[in-house]
Amino acid sequence: MGTATLIGIDLGKHCFFLHAQDRRGHEVWRKKLTRARLLALLANCPAAGRPGQHGQVVFEAAPQASIFRPA
Repeated sequence: MGTATLIGIDLGKHCFFLHAQDRRGHEVWRKKLTRARLLALLANCPAAGRPGQHGQVVFEAAPQASIFRPA
């Protein structure tokens, strides 16, 4: 298994479902997290865009996700 370079996040009311892939597109891991645990994971994850690292974090683009849109 490689290092996650892409993390996809499915937004939910009470939890988030995450899917990580390596640079070849292979699944690295899947997780179900609360908001607090999501923030902790992203703070320590190279794919979250730390300096010198190349990675992406992507969110679903559904109308239900509009609650996270900037005001």
